[in-house]
Amino acid sequence: MGSPESEPNRKADEERHQVTLTRGFQMGKYPVTRVQWEAVMRGKPSEFRDLQGSVPVEQVSWNDCQEFITKLNTLVPGGGFRLPTEAEWEYACRAGTEGARYGDLGEIAWYQDNSGGSPHPVGQKKPNDWGLYDMLGNVLEWCADLAGGYPSGLFCIDPRGPRTSSGGVIQRGSSCSLPVSSRSSSGPIDNFRAAERSWSYPSDRSYSFVLRLARTLPSPPPREAGAGVAVKPGTEGTHQLAIPQDSSAARDTIHRGPVSRLQTQTSCVPRRSGSVELFMRCQFRP
Repeated sequence: MGSPESEPNRKADEERHQVTLTRGFQMGKYPVTRVQWEAVMRGKPSEFRDLQGSVPVEQVSWNDCQEFITKLNTLVPGGGFRLPTEAEWEYACRAGTEGARYGDLGEIAWYQDNSGGSPHPVGQKKPNDWGLYDMLGNVLEWCADLAGGYPSGLFCIDPRGPRTSSGGVIQRGSSCSLPVSSRSSSGPIDNFRAAERSWSYPSDRSYSFVLRLARTLPSPPPREAGAGVAVKPGTEGTHQLAIPQDSSAARDTIHRGPVSRLQTQTSCVPRRSGSVELFMRCQFRP
C-alpha cells in the first residue's frame, strides 16, 4: 500500500508499507448511482439534474452516506453494507497491479481533458482486472477511515485509520474535473494514481463526492487438522439480495476481489418491476 519513492509526482503521505487483509470482502462494481440513491433515500441531492440516472450520485457528504447505508441495510436481507476502508479501496483499485494506475489513463478514467467537467454514467471506461469500474477518475469516493498518516512500521493488519482526526475523512479515486497533474507547495502531483489520497470533512458536499459500497464476507470454516485448504475446490455458495429500485434499468452488481484463495463470478438478473436481484456465485479454489 502506498507508493515507492521512485513513483513520479507522488505525495509525501504515501509511505509504502505492507498491509494484510485477513477477511474477504465484497466491493461495488460501480459507484452508487443516482437512481439507486433516490430509491433508498427518496431524494435527489445531485447538482447535475439533467444527467441520466446511471451517473454516480454526487453532492453527498460522508454523513449522508452513513444515513444511506443504514437505510439500505434495513431493506436488504442480511444487510452488512458499509464504506470500504482505505486499505480495502486501494487493494481493490490495484487489482493485483503495482504501478501508478491499472491501465492507460484515457481508457480507464474520466478527467478534465475528456470529461467536459461533469460526471459520466458508470461503466463506460475499461474496468480493472477484477471487473471494477471508475476506480480512478469520474468521482471521488468516500472511505470509512478518518484522515491521517499511515500507521508506523512496515507491516499492519486490517488497518482502519486513526481513532481521532482533525482533518476529516479519507477520499479516494479523483474527480472528473481535475487535470492529470497539478502543483502543490511540495511540487507537481499526479492526481490519478492508485496511491493518491485526499480528504474532506464529514459534512462537506461536492458534485464529485460519492460512495461505493463494500461488505465483509463471513469467515470461512476453520481448517481441520492437517487440511491444506479451508474449503475444498469446487465448493460453491449462492447469495441473493433484493434492492428496491425506481427503475428496472438500474442494475448493480457486487464484485468481490480475490482475497487469499477466494475467486468469484457475478451476474445481475431483474426479478420484477421496481427491484433487482443480485446473484453472486462464489467458488473457492486452492
